[in-house]
Amino acid sequence: MVEFGMTPVDALIAATSRGHDLMGMAGHGVVEAGAVADLLLVRGDPTEDIMRAADKRFHVAVLRNGEVMAGALPA
Repeated sequence: MVEFGMTPVDALIAATSRGHDLMGMAGHGVVEAGAVADLLLVRGDPTEDIMRAADKRFHVAVLRNGEVMAGALPA
């Protein structure tokens, strides 16, 4: 999406909360109290460099329903 002119922030929103909104899945694709905790934690700021979300070398942890599935949470 960034390759076609979207900002990294807009691409992340389109890939997460916007899609869930369109499918009527409230509480998904957002980071807020009470939301489903499916998260990808990365080193660095993916809003500055979107490739941090795509490149596994930057991945720190993957959470599904709030449970760590891969990697580890920082101390």
